[in-house]
Amino acid sequence: MTYRHYLQKTDRNHIIIDWEDKVTNDSGEASVKPIYPEFKTGEDENGNEWYRSDDIVVEGEDGNQYSAKYKRGIVDWEATWEKYERDSYDGIATGEGDSPFRIYYQKTQATQGIDIVYNGRTLKTGLIEKVWDRPTHNQFNDFVGEIIISDEAFETVNNKVDINDNSILWLELKENLNQEEWYEPIKYGRTEKEAGIKQRLRRKLEAQMATENVRAEKGFDGVDVDLLQEFEEDYEYIYEVKRSNANPIDVYQCVMYWDAYSRTDDSNLSKVILVARSIGDNAASMVDRWNNRQDEYGDEYNIEFQPLSEYDLD
Repeated sequence: MTYRHYLQKTDRNHIIIDWEDKVTNDSGEASVKPIYPEFKTGEDENGNEWYRSDDIVVEGEDGNQYSAKYKRGIVDWEATWEKYERDSYDGIATGEGDSPFRIYYQKTQATQGIDIVYNGRTLKTGLIEKVWDRPTHNQFNDFVGEIIISDEAFETVNNKVDINDNSILWLELKENLNQEEWYEPIKYGRTEKEAGIKQRLRRKLEAQMATENVRAEKGFDGVDVDLLQEFEEDYEYIYEVKRSNANPIDVYQCVMYWDAYSRTDDSNLSKVILVARSIGDNAASMVDRWNNRQDEYGDEYNIEFQPLSEYDLD
């Protein structure tokens, strides 16, 4: 991780490690290969991309403008670990783990945050407090990014191992990062509430072909539903949204939605969809059992489970 920018800066940059096995007396050399994280795609509850990139412009004492690139996002851990699995990774893996990548980004407070890259060299890694004057927190464990500085007008300390915290350009850059909410560390995971997931799902449903309307429906027969999707062909879906795993009680909730909404005069209900991270065996069996039954009007129940990943909401 530390050398990835150095290695890509020019084709002439290489790092070679000479090695010798003291047991077998084998020896050789290995080329260090840069490792990059895979980032989560899709949008947050406000419709913002999870992965973001901005050029931040600051003004120096000489009146000239200088820029730094700020890249950040939420790490897709499964995709990254799979990419760098020991058995499939085209390189030498160190350490005892299945993936050499885990040495650097471990989804912890110690490895969360921003790296400072200066002229192709990574000076510092995993920064939160240095940039935002706020403590690390578990809600940022998935947040990783880089401030990439290519202009030597940004000063470093004398031994070139860190940015100069007191330099005018760094202070201006830091002020920008602290003043704009868009630049703040991105929270992810358990901090997102069901209301946010419902909002994102609603936007995705509204974008589907043949959808006429999506709304939160309240008060029919004393029951409120998360989302009601109306289609141009005069049929409707109800969505029950859970941020974690679906349990049997959630299936009963879907049955209650079906029964209550079917009693309304203008009901064209075709399906109730339970959206959650996953579903347990008991809840899945319950869905099957209810789908083999009929409601009070002689119509078969139609309840379906769909994972959050189906809508890129996981």
